[in-house]
Amino acid sequence: MKKFDEGEFPFIEEFKQDCHVLSGVFKQVLRSMPVPLLTFERYQNFISIGKKDMSSREAIDKLAYEISELPFTNQALLKYLMFFLCEIAKKSKLNKMSTQNLSIVVGPNILRTKDPGASQLVDNELVLKCVDRIIVHATEIFDILERLAR
Repeated sequence: MKKFDEGEFPFIEEFKQDCHVLSGVFKQVLRSMPVPLLTFERYQNFISIGKKDMSSREAIDKLAYEISELPFTNQALLKYLMFFLCEIAKKSKLNKMSTQNLSIVVGPNILRTKDPGASQLVDNELVLKCVDRIIVHATEIFDILERLAR
């Protein structure tokens, strides 16, 4: 990990051959962020979106609002991450990575509490539901954010 932090890319050829190594490094980077992408402060707000049985339109609007409250760098990284995950999900018949599977892999790394423990285990299903909604509705959510920025 230290080599990556210093801008070096050792074993790049191995990464090209084994996507699991690259995805493991990627998840480690997300996990090692001192503040998760969806921030500790907004955790309960995002979780509440996972709790409620709401229409897609209502969920999109609430997610767009919560994301708009994140720091700009978090918003920018989240946007590119979600669009990348959308591209992976488009090939789910081949790679078996549906939006639900992607939320299982990425969700706990970008939406977590400051004090992991029992509450995070209880909330895990809500984390996955929330992140899945963001992936599924990424285009609509980030279109709203672009309109708001104008």
